Amino acid sequence: MPLSHDRIVEQERLVLRWLCQTESAPRHSAMASFRDYHWREPLHEVIFEVLTSFPLASAEPLRTLLPGRLTRLGFPDIPDLFQPHGLSESGVEKVIERLLAATFRPKLETRNQKLEIRNQKPSR
Repeated sequence: MPLSHDRIVEQERLVLRWLCQTESAPRHSAMASFRDYHWREPLHEVIFEVLTSFPLASAEPLRTLLPGRLTRLGFPDIPDLFQPHGLSESGVEKVIERLLAATFRPKLETRNQKLEIRNQKPSR
């Protein structure tokens, strides 16, 4: 069953909270997974971009610097990204997989190639 828009936004927020609080190698892997992700909520995209601009540091510098950085970008009202997320590593992996699957879009060139193949006349 596909995820609803509201459910996707909720899951995005959960992953962002996890990213803000995690200090492990899976954080780096998760950040890479979302490099080309289509965020449903513009604020979530901005938060992710700001997170990628920080070195992989502990959560404390993020807690201090993230709100100011987001305010300067025009987002003064942000959700509390440092409240407990309740996700284990395997739990966050499942959430990430669902989000990536929900936003998968075939590349335009691939769809165009398929159309070209269908529209080709058989050679005689």
